[in-house]
Amino acid sequence: MAKPIEPTPVLGGKSAESFIRDLNSVAYSEKKQFFLDECGEIFNKTSKK
Repeated sequence: MAKPIEPTPVLGGKSAESFIRDLNSVAYSEKKQFFLDECGEIFNKTSKK
């Protein structure tokens, strides 16, 4: 039987600032960035009504 999922701790202060800064400075390889851009375009085209 699976273990129950425990609550995720909340970040605050310098830890939260560091986490947000790291999220905003993610760098992908050129190949992965091309793939992500292509996926975004496909999503935008297929999700329009």
